[in-house]
Amino acid sequence: MEIFKQETRKSCGVACLRSALNHYGNNFSEKDIWAKHTSFKSQDGGILNPIISLGVTALKFGFDVTYFGYNPIITSNNHSSNLKESLKKKSKTYFDYGKFYVNEALHFLGMGGKLKIDKLNIRKIKKIVDRNKFVLVEIKPVFITNKGPIKANHKVIVKGYNKRGFKVLNPSDAKEYLLDFDTFLLAF
Repeated sequence: MEIFKQETRKSCGVACLRSALNHYGNNFSEKDIWAKHTSFKSQDGGILNPIISLGVTALKFGFDVTYFGYNPIITSNNHSSNLKESLKKKSKTYFDYGKFYVNEALHFLGMGGKLKIDKLNIRKIKKIVDRNKFVLVEIKPVFITNKGPIKANHKVIVKGYNKRGFKVLNPSDAKEYLLDFDTFLLAF
């Protein structure tokens, strides 16, 4: 899989999705993906692109998507048996980003996305990659490039692994990195 370089500072997730779509024979630009993507615009003018929103966008392009999540906005006091109903109730109590996140999760489920309340770990990621699937994850970019704030989140694609670690595609510089498993867990 080829990784496309992200075109803006906040388009790492869109660049990852573009790379995945084009890997399967498409020819989409970031602009094409942004046209179908919904971001959260904060009061301070910032843009947040949670992975659940990227999942919704991937579904719009026909992908089969499973979201593994343990985000407290989704998982707190929820069980997979009553997830949709409890998320609908939560949507009425949250404001701003929390409400956006819950509504994106409901949209995701309504479009046929699969949502698993589960933490990803090394074994589970390997199992997904072994099925020739890619895994889009959020990590701390400082663990790849030694740049950026420790609290920042950055989307990358896990495309494979070997005995030393995961092969990670980074859209900020369009390069592949090998992150040993311990470093990956720290960054993840």
